[in-house]
Amino acid sequence: MSRRTEKLSRTPSRTMHIRMGASFLVGALCAAGAFLVWMQYHPFTIYSKPLRLVGEYKLVAPLLACQTLDSGVVPSDKALTKKIQTIITSAEANHNAEDVSVYIQHFNTGQWVGIGENKLYAPASLAKVPLFIAYLKAAQDDPSILNKSVLYSGSLESEDEEDFQPMTVGKTYTIQDLLYRLIIYSDNDAKDYLHNIINPTVVTDVFKDFGLEEPSAQDTGDSMSPKEYSIFFRTLYNSTYLTPDISEAALQILSETKFNDGLVAGVASSTPVAHKFGHRRFDMPQLGQGGITEELHDCGIVYTQPNPYFICVMTKGWNVGDLKSTIARISQAAYQTISAEKN
Repeated sequence: MSRRTEKLSRTPSRTMHIRMGASFLVGALCAAGAFLVWMQYHPFTIYSKPLRLVGEYKLVAPLLACQTLDSGVVPSDKALTKKIQTIITSAEANHNAEDVSVYIQHFNTGQWVGIGENKLYAPASLAKVPLFIAYLKAAQDDPSILNKSVLYSGSLESEDEEDFQPMTVGKTYTIQDLLYRLIIYSDNDAKDYLHNIINPTVVTDVFKDFGLEEPSAQDTGDSMSPKEYSIFFRTLYNSTYLTPDISEAALQILSETKFNDGLVAGVASSTPVAHKFGHRRFDMPQLGQGGITEELHDCGIVYTQPNPYFICVMTKGWNVGDLKSTIARISQAAYQTISAEKN
């Protein structure tokens, strides 16, 4: 068994349960406090550093105490907003995108940048992350779930876009195997089998816990904004919902996602990026929405040091190649600006 498997399968102690519950409460209070602060001070809000547990993990920084408010302005954030707005304006003017929305949050300060951050999009495969989290949440109480065997009897939906080795009919896979495929390859067959196995209320509870409305299985419309989506990755990084060990393992899997044409294309090759992309293709142009035929999103954590940050870019347009390029340019602007900041 690999080290990563051991982390996923580790049974949490009573102390860990208490610590996790306390961390989740701290996270909820921080989120509420940050929102109230934003209402009063935005866009001139910065925070002193939150208190975190450091040194034990590579990809998570468990939150121990909420940050506190200081007055002032972070000039680089204003500059970054201007840079991103210029990229978006150019993409729209050149018909490379119809809509582009961005949300970025610094983990060290809580400072954030948003352009159309509350605009709704169809999450597409981004919705696989809450399903992933739901299984890991269940595995905290019963690690044996991950070793449960599933017989693959064939695809439950038509799948024409696979650029990876599909599952083999008649072969047995574990839940952990399906979770890897769900995230790393964005495998829709893995998604369908996982949805059929899990109690739907477990997934619903994740959305309820995060204060979000769960899209229905048949809902392919616009239902998630970049800012809303950030909570899934923020809770993993802060370890406020899952234990630090499981959060670390989850982000390790997300860092192996096989999509390098969006956020990853905009950062240095040595910089880890734990992320998930979502792609939705329309069979017919959406005539009431500028004739768009594609939606492409990429959201995740860029581990530039000493300033890791969350970034989510959601786009609509006509050519997926143009949308990839737009996301990459925004990612590059964010990376160059934030990596140059002093801690």
